[in-house]
Amino acid sequence: MFTGIIEEVGSILGVVRTGRGMELSISSSLIIKDTKTGDSIAVNGICLTVEKKSERNFNVTCSEVTLKKTDPGILKPGARVNLERALTPSSGIGGHFVQGHVDCTGTVLRIEESYPGKKLLVEIPSLFMKYAPPTGSIAINGISLTISNTYNNQLEIALVPFTIKSTNISDFRAGSKVNIEFDCLAKYTESILLKRKTTA
Repeated sequence: MFTGIIEEVGSILGVVRTGRGMELSISSSLIIKDTKTGDSIAVNGICLTVEKKSERNFNVTCSEVTLKKTDPGILKPGARVNLERALTPSSGIGGHFVQGHVDCTGTVLRIEESYPGKKLLVEIPSLFMKYAPPTGSIAINGISLTISNTYNNQLEIALVPFTIKSTNISDFRAGSKVNIEFDCLAKYTESILLKRKTTA
């Protein structure tokens, strides 16, 4: 479990195919200090397990299922990725509950200036719009954000300067693919209501 508060932006150092999956080597200068093998790290919003580590980088494996559901840009050496360590009992919750289970990818339509920050417009599959109410929480590339408005299957999100500076949002361009995870509370509520309906 994570909160969507990005601790560090690392970069992909190398990618090696392992059967139908991929092993990634990722650089880190901050979170690597307190990380050990077996720990969970959210990489662009994907919960992955640290399998190897050194002083400046760690390795994780993406399964075939993960590769199918997430942005393939994470497989490019040099790509910058958002990193967050898993919650501990003493962690503060500054964002919202993020599981690291990506629901789908979205497409960046545009980023507009909106002083003092920016405005982000992202298109998502219409199937998932029911989980995206205005003022609801959403994780984009692992970043906890708030939906300010919706238009058909498009989400508008206000970005403050600190978030832009502390994440890989500055790398977004029109057409960029991004990992989307919707609020787990909304998904759990829907699941419960559907089960009640089928057993009534």
